[in-house]
Amino acid sequence: MNSDLKLIKKKYGEEMSHLCRELFPVILEQEGLLSKLLLDNFEPSHFLYEDIVKNGVVNSFKNYIYSFIDVEIEKEVRVDKNPKELLSEAGYDLYECHSESDIQKFKEYYTSREALCTFRGGRLKNCYVFFVVKKNVDQIRRGNFNHPKRQDEYGTSVISIQFTRDETHTLSIKN
Repeated sequence: MNSDLKLIKKKYGEEMSHLCRELFPVILEQEGLLSKLLLDNFEPSHFLYEDIVKNGVVNSFKNYIYSFIDVEIEKEVRVDKNPKELLSEAGYDLYECHSESDIQKFKEYYTSREALCTFRGGRLKNCYVFFVVKKNVDQIRRGNFNHPKRQDEYGTSVISIQFTRDETHTLSIKN
């Protein structure tokens, strides 16, 4: 558990830390940011989670927190190819998951200690789930990398891409 989640758990309770891990994985990558946003905007209370969930304002809460994040808007780039074609040119196959069994098929590429939270089930309730798989994935072996890194050929051979189904369409990419 990262330091933000530990502080959130202490100040707002375990359920709130779980909710934050689910809603804000990208914000949690910047250490100290999420806990600061919460503490700046909400008094510490172990009832905050209940208030958010019972009042049905999870999406409003998510939007509120994201409203404090500066998002750099880049110039729009137009392309004449769809995502599948673009990824194919980059050496990947794109798969959209429509069922839990579709998601579970990608477990074969991961060792047990590498399994993603995506594989725990129920992900399709809240997210659109895609996987991109390097066309030569069968030739890439972890053993060929003494010190595997996130961006090496092994680390980028199978990637999960998820968009939340809510109006924010928050993106999460895991490799």
